[in-house]
Amino acid sequence: MDLKKLNKDDPLDRMAQKSADTEGMSPMDPPDAYSPPSTEDVAYDTMHPFLQELMDDHKRLIAQMTTFEEALQQIETSGLSNETGQTLRNSFQFFEEDFVVHNRKEEVGFFPLLKRRLIERGEHGTTAERKTGVDVMQNDHTRAVQLAAVACSFFGLAVRLPDEQSRMLTLSGAVQQSKDLIEHVRLHIFREETILFGFANNHFSAEELDQFQTSVETETGKPA
Repeated sequence: MDLKKLNKDDPLDRMAQKSADTEGMSPMDPPDAYSPPSTEDVAYDTMHPFLQELMDDHKRLIAQMTTFEEALQQIETSGLSNETGQTLRNSFQFFEEDFVVHNRKEEVGFFPLLKRRLIERGEHGTTAERKTGVDVMQNDHTRAVQLAAVACSFFGLAVRLPDEQSRMLTLSGAVQQSKDLIEHVRLHIFREETILFGFANNHFSAEELDQFQTSVETETGKPA
């Protein structure tokens, strides 16, 4: 899985490129996903508290991803141990609980109205569905949960297989699925923070963002 290159039909990529000077660009040399031609970067300190809280969630997620990645490296060099096994359990529990709650914060109220605002400004795909960067982010949420579920299942299967060759092959698959998950989540966070959150901060009023914060607290029962 190569998540470093965006598909040319990706509406989030189009959104980032819309106002960019395209001179010198070639379809044979597309921009790197981590270096989009144009963003709506906004400094954390100037972000609305609702968006700051989403970014704080991201910081905790990135920290967990780093710990998870270190455990994978240890597994590749030394195999499973009690220590790495505990890290795996903690990481998958984090995905099952904290990551899902974070996704709900974004998907309740915020994403639907953000999509509407993007469409109003012409920041959408050319198909009848008029897909936007919000659709990409929602698909990312689903994909991340799927990758986490597959990786967790592979690890669970690997420790139960009696045949060593089958166990090692399954363990290798679990590690690769986990690496794909980490890269997927990192790219997702990068795109939200450099494109969507900046757009929201610049194109929604403080009152609208306050309403998002209230709707999240009502839906999840937790502070946004």
